[in-house]
Amino acid sequence: DGGAADGWKHESQAGAVVVTGNTETTTLNFGSATLYEFTRNVVKLSGSYLYQKSGEILSAKSWSLGLRYDRNLTDFHTIFLGETVEGDRFKGIDQRYNTDIGTKLVFLKDETLNWLGEVGYRYTLENAITISRSLHYARVYSEVEKKWSATLSSKYWLEFLPNFTESSDWQANTELSFSVVLTSIFSVKSAY
Repeated sequence: DGGAADGWKHESQAGAVVVTGNTETTTLNFGSATLYEFTRNVVKLSGSYLYQKSGEILSAKSWSLGLRYDRNLTDFHTIFLGETVEGDRFKGIDQRYNTDIGTKLVFLKDETLNWLGEVGYRYTLENAITISRSLHYARVYSEVEKKWSATLSSKYWLEFLPNFTESSDWQANTELSFSVVLTSIFSVKSAY
């Protein structure tokens, strides 16, 4: 059955940083992911929002909304198809549509350590403030999660997107995070 129980799962996160004094800064971020698993299929809906203001100057504003379908061929091999729309005012992007297709492999999965990788193709249609363009990428992704105890875990992921259309316009994204479980439904996460 794909190694996981069927049914609904949901995860939300919210963060706020408010600094007062000589400089006033406000940062708000929200994220949510809801997935439904049935037989060997997973459908995931996710979204995020970031807002930052320094004094009276808006310095960050971005959002994303995504839908992804995974088909588990075995407990260690999955194929997927996804669509994401996003915007980032300060990158000059009104809307960016990303269509992903690829495969996921689980290299290691046990009680304390999970390691997976994804390889695929991404087609991007980008409506920037000054120009619209379509781009073709490869996508390589890896994620390692370590459970240090029943309440403490860490995760590191790295994503690399070489651009076939404009080779100088490649992307790399990464995150290191630590999570501490406080109750059965509440945890604290620190990420960079």
